[in-house]
Amino acid sequence: MADPGLPTDEIPLSFVACVSNGRVVQENLLASPCLRPSSPFEIILVKNCPSAADGLNLGIERAKHEWVVGVHQDVYLPEGWDRRLARQIREAERRFGPIGVAGVYGVGQVISPQSPGSPLAAERVGWVVDRGRLLRDGPELPARVATLDELLLVVSGNTPLRFDPALGFHLYGADICLQAAERGLAVVALGALCHHNSRSVGLPEAFFRSAEVFARKWRHRLPVATPCVVIDRGGRVQLLGNAADGPQSIAYALPNQGSIEWRTEKALTTGRTERTQFEKPRRDLVS
Repeated sequence: MADPGLPTDEIPLSFVACVSNGRVVQENLLASPCLRPSSPFEIILVKNCPSAADGLNLGIERAKHEWVVGVHQDVYLPEGWDRRLARQIREAERRFGPIGVAGVYGVGQVISPQSPGSPLAAERVGWVVDRGRLLRDGPELPARVATLDELLLVVSGNTPLRFDPALGFHLYGADICLQAAERGLAVVALGALCHHNSRSVGLPEAFFRSAEVFARKWRHRLPVATPCVVIDRGGRVQLLGNAADGPQSIAYALPNQGSIEWRTEKALTTGRTERTQFEKPRRDLVS
């Protein structure tokens, strides 16, 4: 729970990011106003991660503050983002109780077909600028979701949850959301707009290998929706695509596997900062 002694728009935060490109993190995450050199927040940058989970879990172990924000290196947090996050966390706790995982964009539970042959579906929920596209979907925020996009995930500093290294660099967000749900903790999307300036497109082959691991681990919970795919009861991956004849926030599973085409944008450049301190590589990770 947030410290009741603090103002409603202040929460101590530790930020953790896995870094593969120093220039990208400088021009995006570290250029965020709330993370400038005068920032009161802790920043833990982890280099040479063998998996996203290794870096994020190390950050959780080392974090000193009440809430830990696991965030991609190519995310930019606009002016006032930290205060909006604080207000949304307090409101989410008031509405939903203890929070297991929070984020900025996710999907609800899988919607079963209304007739034979119809596709699975899921409601998109959240608010983010992704590769230059403003996405604002679903109900008023904060709102409950089933899973969250990995671009930004928030957990309590004393969380019992941990990311799963077996998933590599994909689906670790959906995995930790399901862990939270099984412990009776809330999984929520928050109204804290940020910019995801990724240049990547499509789903790499590694995504489908991670999906196989995920499907075996969570076969008792299938089907499961994530912001980009549905994994059905048979463990098959179905991409999510918007249907023109349905509500804007409802995404429908597509029958064939393939790559998702995104419009790419030049990474946002807002300034430079020298506040970079990489953690040590794999051989020194805490086990």
